[in-house]
Formats: sequence, C-alpha cells, structure tokens
Amino acid sequence: MSVELTIESGKAVVVQGDYLTAIETIPTGAFGVTVKLIKSNAFNNDDVLTSITIPTGITTIESNAFANCVNLNTVTFTATSSLTSIGESAFISTKMANIGIPSTVTSIGAFAFANSQLTGVTIPSAANIGEKAFADSIQLTGVTIPAGVTNIGDYAFNNCKFSTIAVPNVSAIKFGAFADCVNLTTATIPSTVTSIEGNAFSNCTGLLTATIPTSVTSIGFNAFYSTRITTLSLTNVTTIGSNAFANCTGLTTITIPAVANSIGDGAFANCTGLGTITFNGTSTLTTLNNSVFTNNKITAITIPTSVTSIGDGVFANCTGLTTITIPTGVTSIGSSAFASCTGLGTVTFTSPSSLATIGADAFRNTKLSFITIPSGVTSIGDRAFSGCSSFTGITISSGENLTFGEHVLANCSNASFRTVSLGNVGSVGYGMFMNCTGLTGLTLHPTVQYVSDYAFSGCSALTQISGSNTMSFGRFAIPTSTVLKLS
Repeated sequence: MSVELTIESGKAVVVQGDYLTAIETIPTGAFGVTVKLIKSNAFNNDDVLTSITIPTGITTIESNAFANCVNLNTVTFTATSSLTSIGESAFISTKMANIGIPSTVTSIGAFAFANSQLTGVTIPSAANIGEKAFADSIQLTGVTIPAGVTNIGDYAFNNCKFSTIAVPNVSAIKFGAFADCVNLTTATIPSTVTSIEGNAFSNCTGLLTATIPTSVTSIGFNAFYSTRITTLSLTNVTTIGSNAFANCTGLTTITIPAVANSIGDGAFANCTGLGTITFNGTSTLTTLNNSVFTNNKITAITIPTSVTSIGDGVFANCTGLTTITIPTGVTSIGSSAFASCTGLGTVTFTSPSSLATIGADAFRNTKLSFITIPSGVTSIGDRAFSGCSSFTGITISSGENLTFGEHVLANCSNASFRTVSLGNVGSVGYGMFMNCTGLTGLTLHPTVQYVSDYAFSGCSALTQISGSNTMSFGRFAIPTSTVLKLS
C-alpha cells in the first residue's frame, strides 16, 4: 500500500491512496502525529480497492474520498471510532452492502452513500443527513433513523427500496426525502412535523398508510402524488400544494378543514375513487384552483360560500356529479370547469349572483337541460355549453355588453332544444347554435344587430328567425331554407 501523508494544521492528513488491494488499513499516524483526516478525492475512482479499515483517530472523511470505488465492498470502523463527519459523495457509487456508521457521526454529507449497493443502514442518533445522501441505493431495504435525528435533507432516500419508515423528530419532511420509494407501504410521521414539503412521498406507489398528525400545517406540491393512501386527516392544514394528492386512487373521502386557505392546482386530481369531499366549518377558501378535483367520483359537493373564483378544469370529468350550486360570491367560472361532467343535469346560481365570466368549455358535454345565465355575466367563452345533448333551453338576461366566444351552444342536438331567450344582447356569436338540429324558430331582441358567421349553420329544422330589420348577417349565418321576418 502506498499512502501519502502530510502535516496540515498540526494533523497528519491522508492525501492520496494508490490502488489499495485486499484488506487495507489507513495508517494511524506519521511523524508522531495521529491521522485525523482523509482528504477530498483521496481514493476517488480507485477500482482495485475492495476493503478498507478506518482507524480510531480519523474524525473527518472529506468529499469524494472513496467516490466511485466500484469494487469497495467492505468499510470497517474501529469500535472506538471518533469519526464525526462524512463528506459529500464520500462513498458514492461503491459496492458495499453494509456499513456500520459510527455513533459519533454528526454529519452525513450530500450524496455520501448515493447509488451504493447498501442493503441496510442505521443512522447515528445525532446525525444530520444531507441532500440525496442515500438516493438511488436501490438495494436499500432496511433503514433505521433514531428519533434524535433532526434533519433529513432533500431527496435523502429517493428511490430506495425499504417498505416501512419511522420518520424521526424532525420539524419538516424535506423535498423528495422519500420520493420514488416504490416498496414503501407504511410511513410513521411524528407530531414534531409541521411541514411535509414537495415530493416528500411522491411516486411511492405502494404507500398505503401515512397518518398526518395534527401538528402539520403545510403539505407541499406532489407530496403524496400517486400513492395508494386510503385515509387522510388534514385537521390543521392551511396550505395544500399543487398535485399534493393527485392520482391517489385509493382515497374515498376527504374533509377540507376550515383553516385551509390555499389548495393548489390539481391537488386531488384523478383520485378516481374519491366520492365524498366535505368542506368543514366556515371555510376561508376564496379560490378553487385549476383542476383541483378533476376526474373524481363525487356525485355532489357544496362549494363554500367564501369562494369567489372557480378555476380551469376544477370538476372536469367528474362524471358522477349530478347537481351543483354556484355561491353568490363567485365572479368567474374558468375554462372547462365542469367539462365532460356527463351526469351534470342541474346548475343553480345563488341569487343575487356576482358571476361575470363563464370560461371556454366551462359546461361542455354535460347533461344540462336548461340554464338561466345571471344578469351580471359579461363574457361567455368558446364552446361553453357545446355538446350538451340534453339541452332544451337557455335564458340569457344580460345586456348589450355581453360578448360570446365561438360555438357557445354548438352541437346541442336534442330535438327538444327549442327555448332560446337571448335577452337584449347585441349580437349572436360565431357558430353559436351550429348543428342545434332541434331549433325550429327564434325571435331575436331588437338590440341584436349582428348574427355572426355560421351562427345557425346546420340548424336543419330552423324555419324562421324574427328580428330587427337593421340586423345584418355574416357568412353562412343561417340555413338557406330559413325564413327571415324582420321588422
């Protein structure tokens, strides 16, 4: 064995190893000085080294000291080891299956044992675990973390294979700490935890049980994305991040606490077994963010009266939803908010309604039979009610300032769709009633001055339109067989 020693700051320092073989031991000293430190890159990329013994006096193993020693399968620390620090990437991509980390260690650096072949490890009780310290150790099936550990770094155990984990007494479960641990079935979370950060258990596709204690107030984005948890307690949670529980197909019921004031986009999206959503107490929630409950199994839901905005796709593809009441304070309904809710037959706007905007595709492909648009609405987006095959009628009481997108009621092909009251709007939008084959006759208010292109195109049963003689028509606005009665 060839090992270079130097004296730095009164300590003997292992600087570089030279192709160690068999069972080798770091020298305990030189020049009468005890070796205290293994320097950065000391044995980096040594593909001959298979085993190493770290002597008692070593207190620090610096970054990359044994990195990429692809045949290193045994690392032995003496029973009286005084090691306190294992540096960044110190043992990354090594071959060892087991290591007894000395109880004196207080710091395990980022990537220290990442991409290793460890099968089991016990963390010292006072250790700080760095970012990705054990990430991608895909043989790691057993981990013991004592309660005294107070920090687990971002993605520390990402893509490991253990089936259970008892989280120590940390205040936060950091970003991605246990993400992609597909064999994980049970996570025990202590009452010291107040924050579960983004991706913490994301893609733990076998995770069935993770009881969230009442101490938790914040759950980050993707925190439990695509897990199999079946029950959920959010007692004191104020913030739920985007996609936090998306694709949790085992969830059947959730209760949103009154203290929750922020629920991110897609937080419960694609929870295909979720049949009951309850907002508890007097909610302070003002916005239902985009896709938050899309593609769920709910049949009914009471939107809190505090809500003023319903975002894009909030309830899209909730095919079991049959009725919905829009609270008086809601001013906007986003694009595709209720799109493809194929069972949705009744929408009620609580009076007095504050609604001003209905977004594109908002109620497309629903089972609506009749709807009355509140008088304060100033904008109805493209295809907002298109494809509603059960539609029999619509009443619009808005004034001349109401603007329509394209194809607002197109393809509402029910033969009984004959009741249309457009109020005193100024125009009929592009393709607005295209292919509404049940329409037979229509009287437009004198305020209607323009019928846009294709407005009634394909309305094969439309025999007559009455309206003002100052009204003009766009290209292919009406069927050639339709009689105009203008006065």
